[in-house]
Amino acid sequence: MKNKFVFFCFSIFLIGFFSFFLVHKSTAQQLRFGVTYTYLYSKLLNQNIQTYNFSRPFLEKKQPLLSHGFNLSVSYLFGSSSDFSHGIGLSYSRFGSSAENEGLNSTFNQNFAKLGYILHYQKDENPFYTELHISVIGGMLGRQINDETFEFDGETARAYGVGGHIGIRTGYEFTLSDKLFLSPFIDVGYAPYFYSPNTESILNQTTELISEEQPSLFNTSFGIMLRR
Repeated sequence: MKNKFVFFCFSIFLIGFFSFFLVHKSTAQQLRFGVTYTYLYSKLLNQNIQTYNFSRPFLEKKQPLLSHGFNLSVSYLFGSSSDFSHGIGLSYSRFGSSAENEGLNSTFNQNFAKLGYILHYQKDENPFYTELHISVIGGMLGRQINDETFEFDGETARAYGVGGHIGIRTGYEFTLSDKLFLSPFIDVGYAPYFYSPNTESILNQTTELISEEQPSLFNTSFGIMLRR
């Protein structure tokens, strides 16, 4: 089935959202929904795409890096009598790279799903807050050629990956009503080791040409979050 991983991540996202919503309704704690623009940097991912472009000088339009994407998140913070509170979060990210040339339209799609722990710090009556996020991250990289899913030996070719992720977020809350708050925020994150052994074969149709190492991931995000 096409885009199974996207469907799976979206399904988990919806399940998590409504689960958090039910918990929130029963305990009146903090339920939050966020959307962000995310910039992704990975040296090895970039090297693979740059090698792909270098080895195909006949292409007029080069393949862009997998740098720009969006993120959707839902999180729940448990009640606390101190400045610190704890919670859980679930998010989905997608990054795309497309190049249209005569006879060859190539698209890469990198999807990530994260599930993790949140440590939230905010003093009473202070709209500024800071958070630490520690998560497990899963990913799926796929490719389409001329709007058809890329296949190898008659099977859909995808690169799956898994790793750990740590992030720091800071934001400012604006009060919209007694129970509704809007918060612009910025965060940075790092996955020091993301195990995805088939990434190079999807991006560049080679194995161990670039490096035998697994990619690390760095991201920075700007977004808004709605809390009730």
